[in-house]
Amino acid sequence: MKNYIYILLILLMFSKLYSQDATSVEKNQIKINLLLPGFAYERGFNKKHTLYSELSFGIGYRNSDFYGSAWSFYPNITGQFRHYYNLERRVIKGKVIKHNSGGFIALHANYNFKPLSNDNSYSSNET
Repeated sequence: MKNYIYILLILLMFSKLYSQDATSVEKNQIKINLLLPGFAYERGFNKKHTLYSELSFGIGYRNSDFYGSAWSFYPNITGQFRHYYNLERRVIKGKVIKHNSGGFIALHANYNFKPLSNDNSYSSNET
């Protein structure tokens, strides 16, 4: 029984060493997006602001009587300037802020390139 108590005390000491004392965003993060295949990088500038960049591939499907049906694959670039606003409150409540888990508002920019598919009947809204 004493061994279990010692193990528990050691685990508690290590958990305090690795706990989240600072309420700031992570300085560098690399993420892999599996839903839309791609990579993302998030760079922290100060305690509450980050710049998020992502390069991914979008997938689209079109089915119409006039143009027919076709799949399209297109590269996509996304950029966001994020402001995390509730990190202190999350720490007080005992919630996780690791890996920038928290609420944020962002300025968002997105650009979709032309499709990579060989479908020459790709249509636009122009006539």
